[in-house]
Amino acid sequence: MLKKIFLTFILINLLTSSSFGQTEILIEEIKTDSKFEIVEGKDFKGAIIPADYKINFNKKQLAHRFTPSKEDIIQAEIALTEKYNKSMKKDPRVHRFKKIKNVRSYFKEYVRQYLGYINEEGEKIIWIHLVQFEKLQKEIGNIELDWKSNIINGLGDVFYENMMTLAFNKRTDKLSIW
Repeated sequence: MLKKIFLTFILINLLTSSSFGQTEILIEEIKTDSKFEIVEGKDFKGAIIPADYKINFNKKQLAHRFTPSKEDIIQAEIALTEKYNKSMKKDPRVHRFKKIKNVRSYFKEYVRQYLGYINEEGEKIIWIHLVQFEKLQKEIGNIELDWKSNIINGLGDVFYENMMTLAFNKRTDKLSIW
């Protein structure tokens, strides 16, 4: 098992350093001791939501799902780093855009939940659910939340202030609010 993880790390390291160029994103550790596969890099950690995970929202839009690969995660993280400011500035749904000087640093405290789906045009989309988990858990008190086993979702200001969901379109290489 460790040998498989180590070989995966080497493969991903080679892919990121030669294929993508400008922003280097490495997955340093892969854990499989929870319901979701957990990936960790220098400035991020996240959960890969498998295609067979039962969801209770946007069922029509998310009807055709796939499990994102490590390479998909790396591409999505690069898009988050390089395209976030430009994408949010252009999006008419963003009313009060404030440029973030260092996107990687800003989102370091957010855990990610990655879900893959195919849209109506047949394009692969990586859903990036950013959750300021520790702050959220502190603010809601004794409610049990487990980002490694369940999609974190909720209503009310405390959730809106501590979560953001983005979509990365692999074909068009565009990042947008979901």
